[in-house]
Amino acid sequence: MLQFKTGGNAYISINSSTSQASTQSFDLPPPWTAEFYVWMVDAEEEILSLHKSSLKLMEVVAVHTRENAQWQAKSDNCKKKLKELKQKRKRKTNDKTQGTHLSGEELANAAKELAEDFNNAENGLLETRKEIALAQGWIEINILEAKRILDADMADEEVTQALLSAIVDQTARFLNERMLLVQLLPETDRSQLSDLEAWARQLRPGRPTKEDKAERQRKAAEQNNLLKKRSEFQSQLEALDPDDPESQRLQRRYEREIAKVDAKLSSVSENKPTQLLERCGRHIIASSAKNVISLVAGSKGEICFYRPSGTKAAREVNFQVRLERNRWNHVVFSAGARELSLFLNGELKTIRSGVFDLPMSRIGTKEKTESFQGLIQEIRYWNESRSIQQIQQSAASILHVAKCKTLVGYWTFEEGMGDLVDDMSLKLPRSSCFDTNWVLYDTPEVRKHFGVPPTPSLRDQTCCLVNQKLKLLAQRARDRELDLVPCRQLCEQVVAYRDLERHHRVECVHRLVVCKEVGCEATYRSSNEAEHMRTKCERHLLRDELVRRHHEKRQLVECVLNCPERIQRRFMTRHCHQECVNRLIKCPWEDCGDTILATMLTRHMERECRSETKETREKMVENGRRRFREKEEMDTRG
Repeated sequence: MLQFKTGGNAYISINSSTSQASTQSFDLPPPWTAEFYVWMVDAEEEILSLHKSSLKLMEVVAVHTRENAQWQAKSDNCKKKLKELKQKRKRKTNDKTQGTHLSGEELANAAKELAEDFNNAENGLLETRKEIALAQGWIEINILEAKRILDADMADEEVTQALLSAIVDQTARFLNERMLLVQLLPETDRSQLSDLEAWARQLRPGRPTKEDKAERQRKAAEQNNLLKKRSEFQSQLEALDPDDPESQRLQRRYEREIAKVDAKLSSVSENKPTQLLERCGRHIIASSAKNVISLVAGSKGEICFYRPSGTKAAREVNFQVRLERNRWNHVVFSAGARELSLFLNGELKTIRSGVFDLPMSRIGTKEKTESFQGLIQEIRYWNESRSIQQIQQSAASILHVAKCKTLVGYWTFEEGMGDLVDDMSLKLPRSSCFDTNWVLYDTPEVRKHFGVPPTPSLRDQTCCLVNQKLKLLAQRARDRELDLVPCRQLCEQVVAYRDLERHHRVECVHRLVVCKEVGCEATYRSSNEAEHMRTKCERHLLRDELVRRHHEKRQLVECVLNCPERIQRRFMTRHCHQECVNRLIKCPWEDCGDTILATMLTRHMERECRSETKETREKMVENGRRRFREKEEMDTRG
C-alpha cells in the first residue's frame, strides 16, 4: 500500500507527460465509477501537523508584519520628502535667502528617485499585506480544523490529555528553535500558541445574528458570482492563441478584468485572499484543473465534490457523510447521466443530482497541504455506473482485468519500491509519485495495526479462494504468537502470546504452587508464599520455632548471679553451678560447714574458717617448718 505523508503535499500524477497537453484537464464524463480503499491518518498525528504548520505561519505573520512596518515608514518618509520638494519648486528663482535652493533639473531627478522609492515601498506594503492575510487565513483554517478533529475524533480523555501535552512540548521546541518569533511576538500571543482550545476560541467568530446570517449569505452569493466570472476570464486567458495578432491586446484586457474581479472579491470577502476563496477542502483524493473530490471539507469534515466555478450548477456539492478513522474505508462514487451516488463500505449513503466528471489528472492534488493524508490500498476507475450489487460483489475480490471490459484504471500499489506505479488495467501510462512512502504487510506490527487488507493481493489471482483464506489464517496465527497480551491471572505483566503458557506456569506471581515443605502438600498462589509460610504451614512454623530456640540458646546474656561475664544462655546452668564467682559453695573443710560465695573463699579460708582439722594441720605444718629451721641452724653452727 502507498502512504501519503502527513502534511498534505503527496500526490500521484496520472498523466505525467511533459508536453503542453499535460496542463489540460483529463476528466472522464458520465457514466463512471471510482472506488477508493483508504485509511485516514491518525487524528493525533494530523492535529500535531496542523498545529506545527500554524506555528510556522505565525512566524511568517510576525516577520512580514515587521517588514510591513518598515515599508510603511519608508513610504511615509517618501511622502514627506515629496512634499518638501513641491514646496521648494514653488519658491522663486531669485529667492536667495535659503541656502538649499535646487535647480529645476535637480528637482526633477530628486522627485524621480523619490517616486521610485515610493513605488517600491507601496509594492512592498501590498506584498506584505497579501502574505499576512494569506498566512492568517491558513492559520484560521488549520487551527479550527484541528479543533474540529479534536472534538469529533478524540473520545478518550486520557489520549486527549496526552495530545494536549504533546502540543505544549511541540510549541516549546519550536520556540526554542525560532528565537526570532519569540522576539517579535508579545507574551500574550505566545502563551496561546500552546493552548489549542484558546487559540481556536480566539479565531472562531461569535454566534451570528439573523442580520449577520443574511449579510453573510448575500456576500457568499456575490463571491460565487465573482469566482465564476474570474474563472471564465481565466479560461479565456488560457485559451488564447499565441499566433493570433490580437492575443496581446486580449491578454491585457483579460488581465485587467481579472484584477477588477480580484479587487471586488477583496472588498466582498473582507480582504480574504483568492487562494482561500477557491480552496477545495482537505484530504483531496482526486483532482484536475476543473473537478476535485475532497474527503474532508466544510465545517463538519464531510465528503464534497467541487466543480468549476463557471458552471451554472453549484460549485460545492456536499454529501453530508464523514469518514471514520482507524479503519479501512471503501469509498465509491458512481455517476450516472444526471446524478452522482456515494457508497461507503458497501452502503448507499447519498445521491446528488447533476452532471459530474471524474477528475483523472492526479490522485491527490498539487495544492500544498490539501492532498490526502493516510494510506491507499487500491483504486479502481470504471467507465460505467456500477450498481450496489456489483460494488458489493467485487469489493473484497481480485479483479480479472481481461473480464472487466469497462475498467479504465486499476492501481493495486503492490510495487513496494520506487517512485512509479502501474495501472494494472494497462489503459493508462505509468504514473509518478511525489512525497509518498511504501508500507508493506511484512511485519507483525503493520499487520496488527491495519488488520486484514480490504482487498487480496493481485499476485494471488490464480490461487484458490480457500487457499487464500488458509494462507491469511496461517499468517494471523504466526502474528498472534508475537502479540503482546496481558496475563490472564491479573499480574499486570504483558508478555508475548507464545510465552503466555510458560508465564502462567513458571513466571507469574499469581501462579498456583505446591508448598516445598516436606509433608505440607498445601497449594497457594506464589504471591502468597510468604503469608502461607508465616501463618499456615505447620512444618515451616515448627522449623522456625526450632531455629528460634537454637538461636535463643546461643544468645549472650548476663549472668543471673550478677557476675561481670556474658555467657550463652545454654551454658547458664553450668556456669551458675561451676564457674560463676558469685555462686554459693561449701567450705572445703567438712567440719567447718559454712556456705560462702566462691569469690570469698580465700578470705574465708584465711580468716573465718572454723575447721579444727584445718587448724590442727596448720599447726602441724607450722611445727614442721619450725623444726626444719632449727635443724638448718644447728647444721650451720656445727
